[in-house]
Amino acid sequence: MKKITLLLALVLMCSFSAFATRYLVQTGASGAATWRATGAGEVLVDLTVAGKTFNVWYNETVVSGDEVWIAAGTYVLSAVNTIDQANHSVMGGFSGTEITSLERQKGTKPWDYTNETILDGNNSVQILFAGNAFANVLFEGLTITKSSAANAAAQYRDGVTLQNCKIINNNSTGNGGGVNFYNGGNLTNSYIAGNVASTGGGVYSNNASTTVTSNVSGCLIENNRAYTTAGGIRVQGTGFTNFTDCVIRSNKGLDNAGTTLKAGGAIYTNSANNNFTNCLIYNNSGTNTIYFNGGNIKNSTIVNNVGQVFVAGASVAITITNTIVWGNKTTATGETNTGITSNTTNKSTIISNSAVYPTLASDAYTQTDNLALELGNDSQDGAKGPGFVLPTTFFGHPTTTEQTTELETSNWSIK
Repeated sequence: MKKITLLLALVLMCSFSAFATRYLVQTGASGAATWRATGAGEVLVDLTVAGKTFNVWYNETVVSGDEVWIAAGTYVLSAVNTIDQANHSVMGGFSGTEITSLERQKGTKPWDYTNETILDGNNSVQILFAGNAFANVLFEGLTITKSSAANAAAQYRDGVTLQNCKIINNNSTGNGGGVNFYNGGNLTNSYIAGNVASTGGGVYSNNASTTVTSNVSGCLIENNRAYTTAGGIRVQGTGFTNFTDCVIRSNKGLDNAGTTLKAGGAIYTNSANNNFTNCLIYNNSGTNTIYFNGGNIKNSTIVNNVGQVFVAGASVAITITNTIVWGNKTTATGETNTGITSNTTNKSTIISNSAVYPTLASDAYTQTDNLALELGNDSQDGAKGPGFVLPTTFFGHPTTTEQTTELETSNWSIK
């Protein structure tokens, strides 16, 4: 019986390999990047010759086991790319000469490909959608931009990963401007910027099942805006969403008129099923910078934001551990300091081993081994500032070119 099972497995593996194809895609436009000669198992796709947009070709062609390599250029879509196959990859950033994907040239950031491949929604269509879970699907090295839809530019589920991508300048009237997780999905080493939505300007996660988890790691999430709640990130649902090693800066909860701040400039959570670990959260703007209705923050730095860390409920489970909260203000003028606050006592909120300014209310939370910081940055000769190497000197999101430069060159390491 074991021999029969092994033989069947080998037959299936051979069948899978026989039908898997690597497609070398190019726009075919005059002066655009072109591919080298094809090798074994490869097929050249010239979209101009085929008379198709990328989304039409992708939706009708790609099957499980395929690889799609896209040469540099701008691919304007006529409709959404719909993921309906497992076990395939779509990769950009190619000049057209590469034999392996490792040969692609990159800058200093994981998403900075020298030969940029752009999926362009033409301000009229969504760019990526998966209505179901599909295992082992990878989109890598792509710039996803100019989506305009009721939901995020990239809306996907469990088994799908976006990696080394730029998701920039997209617009949504609903949940998530850049990315929308619904029951899973992952985002790795990517740049999420300049996106706008009703809620969750950068990333929106609603994992409605306890059996799935979304992981966001190594991402820069900046300059996104939401006009009702959650300029940078919104998290809810019964499944977990984990943010690890992310920088979350310059996001805004701000109405379309640009006059009224909204809740959750950086983050808005509406469940306890989220973790923010090793994250740097600075110079965001909202009525609160983090609207915290459950969740966990660990080993993170929350500084120079407009808006406090707001504990939103009387009994929601919250932990803040080994975290610095300092330099946050109620307005960009910087006249009034704020830190971790609440409208109610919540002993289910546990704050431990953290350094905080202003001082925590003594009876509001469960507190263990915290340090009360001073307002100044100096940490030498008995001073109790955090001692950052090069903090920004303004509060909330930047409004001038000089402040943007300062934001980008700041150094939040401890001296």
